[in-house]
Formats: sequence, structure tokens, C-alpha cells
Amino acid sequence: MHVIGSIEMLVGLVILAGYTRLGGYVAAIWLVGIAANLVTTGHYFDVAVRDAIMAIAAFTLARLTEARANEKAGDGVGGLSLLSREKMIA
Repeated sequence: MHVIGSIEMLVGLVILAGYTRLGGYVAAIWLVGIAANLVTTGHYFDVAVRDAIMAIAAFTLARLTEARANEKAGDGVGGLSLLSREKMIA
């Protein structure tokens, strides 16, 4: 359990250090694994649902980080860039 706790703290530090894309994906995968483990035991479904929701939030954090990086790079993937292009065309 100490190793698992250390990994979770490391992932949290990665996210706090600014590597939200990497940390978000790792946290999402980790939380899906925990939720799947809880479901297979047949107990603690409420905790499994909570972990699944947190996995969705971590995945969303990673995707938003990608979208923001693409927007800054001018790739047009971010929402504002797409709206700006549509206004220019119209």
C-alpha cells in the first residue's frame, strides 16, 4: 500500500508541476483501474463510481490542456480559433 500511495503522490506532483497532460492521462488510467478492481470485487460500488467520475475529470483535464496548447500554437483546434476562423470566412 505504501508503494501505491507513493505513486499516487507522484502523479499529483506531476500535475501540480505543470505537466497536466501527462499527469491527467496517468491519473485517469490509474483511477479506471481502481474502479474496475472495485467493481470486480462486488462491493463498494459507490467508491467505484466516484473513482470513475474522477477518472473522467482527469481525462478532461488532459484534453483541455491539449486544446489549450494547440490553440496557443495556432493549430485551430481550440474553440476560440475555430470561432475566429468562421467569423473571418463569413
